[in-house]
Amino acid sequence: MIPLSSHHDEVQYVKFDLKGQYMISTGRDRTLRVWS
Repeated sequence: MIPLSSHHDEVQYVKFDLKGQYMISTGRDRTLRVWS
């Protein structure tokens, strides 16, 4: 497990795209991040 330091509060949801190229995360700080 790795920390998602871009969020300023607890991460609530993580989803991977079908090809496994991107990961999307949402946090309690009301942000959505796309990781490649």
